[in-house]
Amino acid sequence: MHTGSNRMAPLFHALGTWLYRRRLAVIVAWVLIVFVAFFGAARAPDVLRGSAAGIPNSSSALAQEWLRTEFKSPYQFPFIVTVAADQATLDEPTYLAMLEDLQKAITSKVYVTRTFSYLDREDERFRSADGHRTFMVVGIDASSFLDAEQRVPETRREMAAVAQRWRDKIPGLTLHLTGEIPIGYDATRMIAQDTSTAEQRILPLALAFLLFAFGAVAAAGIPVLLGALAAVTTLGMLYVVGQ
Repeated sequence: MHTGSNRMAPLFHALGTWLYRRRLAVIVAWVLIVFVAFFGAARAPDVLRGSAAGIPNSSSALAQEWLRTEFKSPYQFPFIVTVAADQATLDEPTYLAMLEDLQKAITSKVYVTRTFSYLDREDERFRSADGHRTFMVVGIDASSFLDAEQRVPETRREMAAVAQRWRDKIPGLTLHLTGEIPIGYDATRMIAQDTSTAEQRILPLALAFLLFAFGAVAAAGIPVLLGALAAVTTLGMLYVVGQ
């Protein structure tokens, strides 16, 4: 009586023979696959979502659609810009002039729908008790959370340019971008960075254990190489699926 493994032996033998006869083509094919997958793996964090945003029929997706179609909200995808100046207050013309410059710089971007801040309404809720801090709501024109996330780096670059222009007139001026979308953007990249750091620290230990177990450098390196190829290929496939 043949067991299941014995029945599969001829199939594996035939597969091994076929691969051996075409080993050069197989190696070239894998090199090309890994080469292409590497570029997708490097861009995978840009397309991976860290929330329920964009999931069809989820409550968040339905709410966003209502905001867009029923209420025509310019703040469907909002950013929050925080402003702090320890040596100036909102009661000073210089601080207000800096806010106007910041608002002008941000609204110059084609993807910005609208801004709202202390400049639009001198409401106490837009300023701290001491007047040193305020914030600005920025509406982003985007089709999804993922699309809005791509606007985070450019918005921060514009903010950095404004801060640089005004630091001599307002010492200690700091501008930060926050909100659900920028936080999601930062979290995705922090996770990717932490994962990369962890891999760099664990890899030498894994190699040491494998070398101890197999007793040869070549034998110990094979599992590590296969794991790296699997990870790169998987991330490359995620990039393609995430488009």
